Amino acid sequence: VASYTPHLVWDQSFLGAGNFSAVFIRGIGQSASFFESSADPAVGVYLDGVYIGRAIGSVLGIHDIGQIEVLRGPQGTLFGRNTTGGAVLVTTLQAVPEPSGWGDVTTGSDNRLDARGVLNVPISDTVLTRFSASSLNQDGYGSSLQNGAEFGYINTDSARATLRWLHSDDLNVTLSYDRSRTRQDAPVLTLAFADADPMSSLTGAYNFFVAPTNSVEGFGNGVPWDDRFLTPSELTNFATGQTLTDVDSEGLTATVEWRSGDVTIKSITGYRSLESKWGSDTEMSPLTIVESTIATDQDQFSQEFTLQVATGQRAWLAGVYYFDEDASEEDSVIIIPDVAEVPTVPVFGVPNPLFGVALGNIGPATSSSGESVAAFFHLDYGLSDRLSAYTGLRYTREKKTAVDNSGLVANRQTSKSFNELSPTVGLQYFVDPNLQFYASASRGFKSGGFNTIVLIPRDDFLPFKPEGVTAYELGLKMKRERFSLAAATFLYDYEDIQFPVFNDVAPEFRNAAEAEMQGAEVELVIAPTSAISFQAGVSYLDAEYSRLDAEDLAGLVAPISIDNELPNAPEWTVNLGLRWTTDIRQLGQFTLRGDYSWRDDMYKDAINTPEVKQPAHGLLFAAAEFASNDGRWTLSLFGDNLTDERYIAAGGSNKPDFGLAYATYARPRTWGLSARYSFGQAPN
Repeated sequence: VASYTPHLVWDQSFLGAGNFSAVFIRGIGQSASFFESSADPAVGVYLDGVYIGRAIGSVLGIHDIGQIEVLRGPQGTLFGRNTTGGAVLVTTLQAVPEPSGWGDVTTGSDNRLDARGVLNVPISDTVLTRFSASSLNQDGYGSSLQNGAEFGYINTDSARATLRWLHSDDLNVTLSYDRSRTRQDAPVLTLAFADADPMSSLTGAYNFFVAPTNSVEGFGNGVPWDDRFLTPSELTNFATGQTLTDVDSEGLTATVEWRSGDVTIKSITGYRSLESKWGSDTEMSPLTIVESTIATDQDQFSQEFTLQVATGQRAWLAGVYYFDEDASEEDSVIIIPDVAEVPTVPVFGVPNPLFGVALGNIGPATSSSGESVAAFFHLDYGLSDRLSAYTGLRYTREKKTAVDNSGLVANRQTSKSFNELSPTVGLQYFVDPNLQFYASASRGFKSGGFNTIVLIPRDDFLPFKPEGVTAYELGLKMKRERFSLAAATFLYDYEDIQFPVFNDVAPEFRNAAEAEMQGAEVELVIAPTSAISFQAGVSYLDAEYSRLDAEDLAGLVAPISIDNELPNAPEWTVNLGLRWTTDIRQLGQFTLRGDYSWRDDMYKDAINTPEVKQPAHGLLFAAAEFASNDGRWTLSLFGDNLTDERYIAAGGSNKPDFGLAYATYARPRTWGLSARYSFGQAPN
């Protein structure tokens, strides 16, 4: 999706952990550096109308997908949760009355072996079922030079079942259950910078107190942590600590829709459960300096009711939304444990001030909860045959609570509430039914929360404030027989930006400042003949801080400058796609497809660490496909990242505390071969 959607950046890893969605739209999103159980995504991800509350575990293994829709800008007056950056709506295929299904097997580079299948089974004319399952497996693409451990291998199994009851033409009910299980190692984490400050950093403390008497296989005796652990390849390190990504997620959704004339009433009820565990050897060396294993359990419940009425020139929608989640965290974070065991400095014999001081946390950490209640209204009104206006309003009330279970926070429990009105207004002018111009203004809101990752004693959970966006947009949409065009220009005022940094060992969310973001995007699809189609998109983004808040930024060991660039906000992006199809006698159809996407340079963290700035790069995908005339058999040969680009998927740094910067590089060039068999009256 990110390859052909302007202004969309979608990374799927952070700090060496996989199965994590870091989605940015027009420069607004959540960072891939780390997560807080009290921080909400700026871009909401929805599965069949159900909002997925946590970024980790949101890379679902679901493949029976009918549509993925990317909505840009603030959301909240039509459905779901309030977000500042936009939304990604994933809609699965519905059960249909005809018996049908398909199965495919894919093999490829790095011993890839995937198996997927879908089975559609109608029980009666009104009761329909659909089942899908998949198993995705692939070897890793990185390794430890110290012990040969493999990084980045894929091992994800998922299943989904849907029951659809067509009670009448007016009423239908859909129940679905999905489950996903991931057991894999983390993507390869590469050391991008290593320079321990002997006077202030914790790695410097290790070098002073422990290194003079240590012994490391392959390196000898008296080995300090320094740039000797940098590697010549972006896909290797010297890590020996536990690195893993274990995720179990499941969800249950009930959708009821009733129509009567111009009235539609809809209910979406969702429950989701997440159990995740990820581990990282952050300093990427055979030394024990900072190693983390964090386990998180999260449960969420959501309920949405909407009433939609269309009468003449007016159409309106009213809705209420409720969301409740509970999360708990258990940590195993150790920081220079060997230093605490050294009573005196080996070289000088003076007492060690860190002797007996335990840094980090092992055991129960933080429990958090969040509740959101909202009501929203949206009205479309036809002012004439060609001109229409719309307006909407959302009221949101949210409450966040954090409870310390580690003994590191003196004020053990704290809560905070947030309230916000979010309006939207717009005009649409139709030159004809397939050509419209529009203008809109909207307000988006994302609540604040608490920094729940605590590794050193402190008095309180450090809170962060809500962030808000005021968005203005002008655009056009055109559709003709053989081409379609969409173009937009926008201006955002982005306030109280929530951004993550490492500070005093632990990660923190801070409210940086304000930024002004302006840009434009154009998307074009042309089909000159039935055999050829061409797609292109280009986007421009100018995102700059307009003000910094000295009070909010006070105490940062790695300060933010007003000249910093916003992370994951490339100035230019370009995507191109070409598809050509031809008949092969009476056998079937042969299709060639090529997609190219290019992104300008961008920083991967808020403090603009130069070592994790991703240079401009392009990605090339190509595929050749043969489909039999009856639609039963399909064979595909494809390749991704064909130019073998080395590009950073996620990155960050903590130079003041640890003297390091790290990066996760995406998988290099891959190829695959897939065979599919479809059966039944409606293969899909």
